[in-house]
Amino acid sequence: MQEIPTSKLDWGVALRYAVMVAIPLLGMAVTVHVGKDLTAPPVLEGRWKIEREPALPPSVCEEQLAWLQSGEFVLMQQGQSLTAMPEGRPDLALEGKVTGSELRFFSPLPSSGLSIHGRLSKIDGVARLDARIEHAGEAPCSALSFRARHNPGPEGSGRRGSS
Repeated sequence: MQEIPTSKLDWGVALRYAVMVAIPLLGMAVTVHVGKDLTAPPVLEGRWKIEREPALPPSVCEEQLAWLQSGEFVLMQQGQSLTAMPEGRPDLALEGKVTGSELRFFSPLPSSGLSIHGRLSKIDGVARLDARIEHAGEAPCSALSFRARHNPGPEGSGRRGSS
């Protein structure tokens, strides 16, 4: 009668295998624990329609007026980083950041002094922005407020597969 060979457990191989499996599992558990309270920034990319223009004071800087008179602006987003550009005016693009419901944009040109500070809200499922344009440059410009509405839909966002 032929004897069936039985293999002995090689404890060295078993220990190495256990370590190779345990380290990634431990890393995954730590990552989930550390990130459990993180939230993704809202999706804001797309076209935003300026809903109302305030009564403009007589000493308004041209850059501020261009933002309100354009009627729309395009918002590009990568995570928390934003770029806002009034329709047809790429020279007035502002770099910004979203933190919770707060948005802040600043001109990349330090000499311009143009900035926008705003707060997001949702009304009837549509994202809205209440914002204020400020100018810290040399010209005596008044701060201007405006409201914008996100234009959802395929033509309002270049992002595919987002909801």
